[in-house]
Amino acid sequence: MRLASLLGHCQEVLEEIIKQPQRPADLFLNRYFRKRRYLGSHDRRFIADHVYGTLRGFLRYQFLLCGDTGYPSPVIESVAPHLVGFALENGIDDIDALSNACSLPSEQIEEIRGVLKHGSTLMNRLSEPERSAVFYSLPLWFAERLTAQYGDESQALMASLNPQGPTTIRANSLKTTMEELARAFEARGIASKPCSFAPDGLILEKRVGFNGLPEFKDGLFEVQDEGSQLLSIALDPRPEWRVFDACAGGGGKTLHLAALMEGRGEIVAHDANPDRLQGLVPRLERSRAKNVRIMSHSQYLDRCNDLAKSFDAVFIDAPCSGTGTLRRNPGMRLNLDKERLTELVQLQQDILREYALLVKPGGVLFYATCSLLREENQDQIERFLRERVEWSLIGMRIDESPVISKGLFQSCPALHGMDGFFGAKLRQT
Repeated sequence: MRLASLLGHCQEVLEEIIKQPQRPADLFLNRYFRKRRYLGSHDRRFIADHVYGTLRGFLRYQFLLCGDTGYPSPVIESVAPHLVGFALENGIDDIDALSNACSLPSEQIEEIRGVLKHGSTLMNRLSEPERSAVFYSLPLWFAERLTAQYGDESQALMASLNPQGPTTIRANSLKTTMEELARAFEARGIASKPCSFAPDGLILEKRVGFNGLPEFKDGLFEVQDEGSQLLSIALDPRPEWRVFDACAGGGGKTLHLAALMEGRGEIVAHDANPDRLQGLVPRLERSRAKNVRIMSHSQYLDRCNDLAKSFDAVFIDAPCSGTGTLRRNPGMRLNLDKERLTELVQLQQDILREYALLVKPGGVLFYATCSLLREENQDQIERFLRERVEWSLIGMRIDESPVISKGLFQSCPALHGMDGFFGAKLRQT
């Protein structure tokens, strides 16, 4: 397919993603490809790679297009940042080559020519942390928060949010082992290596289309980042426990908890948003997790008084900014908003207070996010402990660096090669 056509497809997908940046880009890409079966594998790979690359650099390209004005001119509004990204990332310093391939209007040619000529000059005028925000394509307020929170480590952290994360899977211990799964992959020519910390985790050396693999259809594994796996391990659920998964969503951690409990005990999977639970049903069927029961929010509201103090553990995978997963969901950086963060912090407080009431005396409360921001993590736990003196942090059975102190876990892409997850483990005395 001609370059002009491929870039046209990219722009169509990007326009849809930018309208709803809070949704993962792969949902839009999968839907787009399903409707266009004529696109070959090489075309799909080009489109996907370029779309993800544009999302990672979108704010930087937008800055370069806006220049000193800080906002788009009417001409610039018609210039797709993905064309600037394509030129920059592919070393195209002769814009005529791009314009000939894509039949660009003269106004767009001149705008992109100016970016290629003067972009570095614009960048050099910036001071920190604005320069880092632009260079790593992050909202300025977010770069400022990371700089204040992580200090000298902030540059490496911001850099780690741009490269694509590895493809990590978790062997379903209800059906197989990590070693058996690795051998099955090897027989298919799929190279893998064990995760550094998660005992059931494998990192694949290349991206793989999972849907066609028998091992996936048979529920032998789930796609799950190592940091996410470690949160379930940190809870350390016992086979005889009764566990309430308060914000189960699609059920990735629910399934892992079920496997860690050897398919025994009981896990009640709940989410206030019923749409999020829809994907859990087929995953349960594939995984052979017989100890999971789905509870709708209306059912929870009807029974919340009866459920009080009845669970050995409550696991809260709280709604959050998702900043720890930016390398997997690059479009999310277009949706990072200080006002939304304030709303999320309040929601997290409310969720902690409400679902802590379900833990029986002596039971465990586990709070988790996929955020890198202290106000969603340590600050929430410190506030909760001040309000609820009957709770205290307890140790986690995880070795080495992701555990930052007693009862607190924080993974980081720059330090551990996994997404950024936070966890806190508390016991009611």
